[in-house]
Amino acid sequence: DWERDQPTPHNIFGGDLQGILDHLDDLQALGVDVIYLTPIFLSPSNHKYDTTDYYRVDPHFGDEETLKTLVEAAHRRGIRIMLDAVFNHSGYDFFAFRDVREKGVRSPYYDWYFLDTAELSEADGTDIQGKYETFANGVWNMPKLNTAHPDVMRYFIGVGRYWIERADIDGWRLDVANEVTPTFWRMFRQEVKALKNDALIIGEVWHDALPWLSGDMFDGVMNYMFREAVVDFLAKHSIGAATFAERLMNVWMRYPEPLAHTMFNVLDSHDTERFITTAGGDETLLRMALFVMLTYPGMPMLYYGTEIAMEGKTDPDCRRPYPWHRRDEKQALLDEIRTLTHLRKTHLPLRRGGFSVLYADEAQNVLVYTRPYGGSDELYVIIVNKSAHSVVWSINLSDLHALLAKGDTVSTDEKVQSAPWTVSVLFGSEDVRAWHGVKLHTLLQKDGHITIPPLERAIITFSA
Repeated sequence: DWERDQPTPHNIFGGDLQGILDHLDDLQALGVDVIYLTPIFLSPSNHKYDTTDYYRVDPHFGDEETLKTLVEAAHRRGIRIMLDAVFNHSGYDFFAFRDVREKGVRSPYYDWYFLDTAELSEADGTDIQGKYETFANGVWNMPKLNTAHPDVMRYFIGVGRYWIERADIDGWRLDVANEVTPTFWRMFRQEVKALKNDALIIGEVWHDALPWLSGDMFDGVMNYMFREAVVDFLAKHSIGAATFAERLMNVWMRYPEPLAHTMFNVLDSHDTERFITTAGGDETLLRMALFVMLTYPGMPMLYYGTEIAMEGKTDPDCRRPYPWHRRDEKQALLDEIRTLTHLRKTHLPLRRGGFSVLYADEAQNVLVYTRPYGGSDELYVIIVNKSAHSVVWSINLSDLHALLAKGDTVSTDEKVQSAPWTVSVLFGSEDVRAWHGVKLHTLLQKDGHITIPPLERAIITFSA
């Protein structure tokens, strides 16, 4: 039952491509402009990461025509569609592995996998289980592919090309990308980009991904390093704001700036416990995490259901059916996400700006960072106060003026104090909205500080 049953490794609830089609307007209203689908190809499982046929949409989800209709309808709304490329391993019943199981060393596909030759000295592959490498450790229905083999390369590059040519999809998310030979990814990129130059290629890499981001393999990766920092600060409470700021800066500095803007920033996914579950069901912390994700450099990736505070422990519980009945009761959360996505789309510094920490207090749990952007006459300032009490932000006026003036030399704080900078508020509580239109020197108290309200999340600008 969609509403009452919990997901198991085997049950299927009936969600399909037509269901996405029916709700494209809802996704568009939320600000979505890319939809990434986990595997949709023929597979005996409910998760579909054990592919049987890469050239056939699984009937559980629809068919190729339904996929084409979805892509066309999405494109009319300015939404792009990405599919999941599971090329590290195949399914147990994939034609090549089925042939190996039947013929053993006599199979022409024997070298497509990593098999124990000594254990398969018989003429056929009878009782093959346990005698080959797999995804992870001992997942026998997911035999690992030899992606360095020329025939394997040709076959799966063909898959990548096919769905762009046939369905006009807009990119691929690459499963277990760090365990596939880099030579394959280089060839894959060349072929995909030749067909569709703006196709997006995102790898699943949970750690430092710089070796895959030199311009010859991926455009970006799923940014789990960002997720871990946000979860540690806002959900697990294991670090303070200064440590959080340091880790965000580390993620930002780890990659050249163009790459930092093409990272898939995630709070949760089909492979993790949902953020709000880790946070003990605290929706305020979820809103704060979403706020950080939507104001930090990169591409915010919203896992379905997070926009209505959907809970779920680790896989498979994190893959529950969508609780449609909750949308009405979560309108305030949905409206907040819509507002923030709209601000990202209409204010270029929130999408393309850099990242610089202005203030972080470990004990007070308040963080202030900026999104400096060349060519903008405004400085965008992001405020995150996790504390349940007001926090004093002591402003270093000279540093702030250097950012505002973009390199102008100011020798005294008095010049900064009298500078006619105006504060604008794009997002924030009622207390912060009272700052809107106020001159900076008026807002600052005599000792040069601003009082940040409790549990605040705000976007303000300073402009000349």
